[in-house]
Amino acid sequence: MKTATRKLLLAGMALGTLLCRANADTLPPLTHDISLFGTAYVTPTGPVFQSGNPFASAFEHGALTALGDGGAVVWRNEGSPLSGLTTGSDLYCGTNCLFVGVNNGLILTFNVLSIDSVVSMNDNVLFFGNGIASLTGFAPSEGAFSMSFPLSSQAAPFGFTWIDPPAPVPGPIAGAGLPGLLLASGGLLGWWRRRQRTA
Repeated sequence: MKTATRKLLLAGMALGTLLCRANADTLPPLTHDISLFGTAYVTPTGPVFQSGNPFASAFEHGALTALGDGGAVVWRNEGSPLSGLTTGSDLYCGTNCLFVGVNNGLILTFNVLSIDSVVSMNDNVLFFGNGIASLTGFAPSEGAFSMSFPLSSQAAPFGFTWIDPPAPVPGPIAGAGLPGLLLASGGLLGWWRRRQRTA
């Protein structure tokens, strides 16, 4: 009987090992922020990314500092006008892929999920939205991005920043205030009794 139970337990453990999540799901999340720059211009049919500057460690924080300085960053449809900022990317990380960058044996990609607002300011248009950043060795992470794009028919600087969402602030736990209330009431009752005795 013991042997049969042991075999059953071992079989269950083996099955659990096979059914457990893949190692990719246990990768650490991609943390903090990065800023990238380049030159671009706008045409009647859409934005044109002319070129992207390499990675700069001065604009990398958290896990993204591993990218260091240098490498190459390629933006969607570089050199080709295409309507919109998100659809029809020629890069491999999806139809909403904004850029792919490579340095220090690492690959960083960014896929736009949504554009929440667009604001015109001076000679630029500002995009604010959400997207997923992926870096070799880290789980793809969703965060907020902003982008300043020149409203110019001549090449002008543009800037992009992605930041992971801040850690959620823990909310109140149901019932957590009750022990504190009991302790406070007990202390107040003890103080009142001592005062009564001295009086």
